[in-house]
Amino acid sequence: MIKDGVYEQVIYEDLKNKIKELDLDKYVLEKETIDVEEAKTILTSYISSVVKKCLRFIRESNKKNDKEALISQIKACNELIKSLSKLAHEKNITGLKIDEEGEMLTALYSKINSIKAVKENKAVRPVTPLSQSSLFTGSKQEPDMMSENKKRNIVL
Repeated sequence: MIKDGVYEQVIYEDLKNKIKELDLDKYVLEKETIDVEEAKTILTSYISSVVKKCLRFIRESNKKNDKEALISQIKACNELIKSLSKLAHEKNITGLKIDEEGEMLTALYSKINSIKAVKENKAVRPVTPLSQSSLFTGSKQEPDMMSENKKRNIVL
């Protein structure tokens, strides 16, 4: 059953079937076509949630072996990239396949005229992920916005 409310939800197969089951004499149903200009943003968000669910299922089915779970998740992502490359008729997309070592680049510094390259310790990283936006509320339980920005090398 679908709950009453205002939605901004891509209609997928299961949702479409639930909509078909509704008695339209009892419900007001509003739909609109996805705007062509907004399609990449809307569909990216939807596919992101689907991929996240799939990767969680893959992880849960490989709970005993972390390395195997990671490799399975990477293989699934690479299959998706391969399919997208074919659909887009763009060979350069295959260059975005994830290396099966499962590593992330976290820092890169020139060794020439760089104090960071001379120091033995790792680069100072912010607590909040660089790849995600963060809301700082000033709570004592969260990182300080100014210190996080300094770690990100952001000048306000």
